[in-house]
Amino acid sequence: MKKATVFLCSIPLGTWACYASAETDQTQPLNAGNEEPVIEVTGIRLKRTDIETPSPVDVITREGIERSGKLTLSDVVRSIAADNNGSIGLGNVSGFAMGSSGVALRGLAVNATLVLINGRRMVTYGLADDNQRTFVNLSTIPLDIVDRIEVLKDGASAVYGSDAIAGVVNIILRDRFQGTSANASLTLAQSGGGETPHLSVTAGRGDMATDGYNAFVNLEVSRQNVIRSKDREDRKWIGNGDLRPYGYDFTAGGSGPNIGGWFDNSTGTSNPNRFGAVSPAAGPITWQQLPGCNSAIPLPPGFGGCPYDRVKESGVILPEENKLNLYLRGAMRVSKAFEPYTELGMFQSNSKSIWVFGPTSANEIRINPQTNSVINNTRLLLPASHPDNPLGRNAWLNYLLADAGQRIGEHDSTAYRTLFGAKGELGSWSYDTGLLYAHNTTQRILTGFIRNSVLQAGLNGTGPFGYYRLGVNAGLNSDAFYQALSPELSTDNTSSLALLDFKASRELLALTGGPLRLSAGAEYRRETLNAPAVPYTDIGDIIGWPYYVYGGEQKVVSFFSEANAPVSKRLQFDGALRADKVWDSETSVSPKVGFKWTPWKQLAIRGTYAEGFRAPNPAEKNSNSRSAVALDLTGNGFLSIAQTTGNPNLRPEKSKTVTLGAIFELRRTTSLGANFWWLERKNEINLGDPFSILENPSGWPNAQVIRDSQGNILEITTPYENNSRSRLNGVDFDVTHRMTMGSSGTLSAKLTWTYLHSYKKTFVDETTVEYAGTHGPLAVSGNSGTPKNRANVEITWERGPASLSTYITYIGSYLNKNHLDTDCFNHFANGDPAPADCKVSSFTTVNLHGSYKPQKNTELYLSITNLFDRIAPLDPSSYINLNFNPSFHLDGAIGRTFTIGLRHDF
Repeated sequence: MKKATVFLCSIPLGTWACYASAETDQTQPLNAGNEEPVIEVTGIRLKRTDIETPSPVDVITREGIERSGKLTLSDVVRSIAADNNGSIGLGNVSGFAMGSSGVALRGLAVNATLVLINGRRMVTYGLADDNQRTFVNLSTIPLDIVDRIEVLKDGASAVYGSDAIAGVVNIILRDRFQGTSANASLTLAQSGGGETPHLSVTAGRGDMATDGYNAFVNLEVSRQNVIRSKDREDRKWIGNGDLRPYGYDFTAGGSGPNIGGWFDNSTGTSNPNRFGAVSPAAGPITWQQLPGCNSAIPLPPGFGGCPYDRVKESGVILPEENKLNLYLRGAMRVSKAFEPYTELGMFQSNSKSIWVFGPTSANEIRINPQTNSVINNTRLLLPASHPDNPLGRNAWLNYLLADAGQRIGEHDSTAYRTLFGAKGELGSWSYDTGLLYAHNTTQRILTGFIRNSVLQAGLNGTGPFGYYRLGVNAGLNSDAFYQALSPELSTDNTSSLALLDFKASRELLALTGGPLRLSAGAEYRRETLNAPAVPYTDIGDIIGWPYYVYGGEQKVVSFFSEANAPVSKRLQFDGALRADKVWDSETSVSPKVGFKWTPWKQLAIRGTYAEGFRAPNPAEKNSNSRSAVALDLTGNGFLSIAQTTGNPNLRPEKSKTVTLGAIFELRRTTSLGANFWWLERKNEINLGDPFSILENPSGWPNAQVIRDSQGNILEITTPYENNSRSRLNGVDFDVTHRMTMGSSGTLSAKLTWTYLHSYKKTFVDETTVEYAGTHGPLAVSGNSGTPKNRANVEITWERGPASLSTYITYIGSYLNKNHLDTDCFNHFANGDPAPADCKVSSFTTVNLHGSYKPQKNTELYLSITNLFDRIAPLDPSSYINLNFNPSFHLDGAIGRTFTIGLRHDF
């Protein structure tokens, strides 16, 4: 009996889109004779004889990846229509997890999607999103060795991990390779910046069938140059922070956050980013510019200061990023019962970006975690004796330390992954076992941040460097002074994963529809995380960076089993059960059941029910975890400390998922698919929200609010809490068609569309809010929004050595508010909701990819991204206030780009 491993077909119930893997026996045609191909699909461990499963699984093949023209795994995965709010893209230039990217299926943030490599877990990034959510950094996985990507969208996989609440993304790497192949490309942006040269070389030898072994190595290097916002000044609001030309006013409605350095002398209010002004320390507040202001932005009447455009001065659309990835795999066929293999990977990325909030302001606030006190520089004394004090008496100083340089975050992330495994057949059992260890070190290097103690000494003239000179005299400061004032701040943030697993499967007995199959296995894993405090933040001496520290370990033992029962030719059932024992947490048993019924050949109806379980991670559970900021909680200018701590008493998050769908094959060349899904997640673990605590204390039973004798809030401290429940539902659609046009070639087309009907979150007090189609939830990964609609269309024409593909991506509109029943975030100068009646417009882009093979082993290709040079819609409330949404509309900010490449097999 000859076997063939076949990828899941991309057309339900069809055959044309099945792709044979490298394990196909090349001496015999696929599906030769009466033998059916054996298939292995993400979400189940059993090998199947059908091409569609009860679970909805999308497969992105190697061919599909190449035709997409995308150059990074992040771009490929995050283009999935089911990806939504909470995903992290390469435009994440100033977040807590800078230098990374992650996928968030169904909009439940990155920690609800399980990302696997070859069916096994990967170590998480060294930094947690919002200091809470751990995730796999897609940026560290090289794209050229990816064989296919399988996306399980019904969530809560009882086989791969019950913590896959929103779904599974299984990245399958090549398992064997012979010969030598090279792929070189260059990406250029029409508007400049972002040049990306890329080179990948793969070499291997040995044939498993004849030589009994195969080994190969892949080396991939690339560099992405920075794109600054000011490089896009000709793209309307993309490269300009001043939104007054579009109907906004100077101080509010979106323009205010991006114009810094202004002061309203009549009210005393100011923009948080200040620049070069003084006011008498006694008497009426009247701000006066310091000498040296060369701003081109005119001040309205009654305003003082030196305004500047934060987007132009500090905005970054894409960071500088360098990658070096090395991957080796080897396998031997000692016997039918024993085939050892090893995988060794080193994935390295270096990302460097300007902090888009601008240089450090001397007037920022922070806390001293040792004393739990607020250090408030809002009124910073400039002594009368200071040589640059133009008033000649004690004054309040508001000053942006632009002379100390931009705030820059550099992240050097290295992940090592080592796997030793073996597989084979023992009697009637097929087994696979492996020992895996992976480690990530993310070195964070911060420059341009200010030590308050050195600043204060410089303003008073009491330090070793004398007075800190301001404005036009800043050039008099010595290099030694700046080195002391703004030292390089470095931390090594680490994470690790140790895993041992064993799984086996066999046929038990014959049923009417085929053999009853059983799979069982066990897994042990230990994960660690350590993010130390940035130097000097533990004593409150760094201006412009918050204090946080988190870490710990988690150990889990899991047992799982699955059965597939084709009770008839038309009806099959799947059942799986997983038990997880988590140290210092609950033991959970998570079931999953599914069915597929084929009443006639052209129609299949399928459905699943699954339960999920996610234990608190080390950042959430460790009592030593702590993050703290200073805030004005009441709007009266009084500053309070708001901090969240780890909670050892957290309960696991639990979920239920239901799917029900149908696949209809109109003819052998055309199929339609629809899948309804419903998801509930309970006991959600939330970061402390001081505003919610004040509004609804019952929802935060462990919060402590400390006030002074006048009733002012000094401190709010709360541990992470299980205090909300989310319910989501929607529909996934797909339409696929392929036609042969004789001598004109073939044409194929595919539409995938995800519609999010509802995303409701209910809090402890039973208050329920609706997030579908809005900018919220604000608490998830930097306010990236939750559009109701995402759709992709792919049309490919192939004829002989030539092919041309068109990709159309659509992101639906969403309201510019946190949830459906709240106020609009922004307003025009006339008071109307902004933008466009409080709605961020939908966005559609068209990409082209063409290739030509002048000879069998050589391929030339050209890709054009954002063919019609569409500009990203204006979104004044987007993450980091860059006027566009980097999670969904990045191509519209970059503009039209071209990629030219050459692929050759030696």
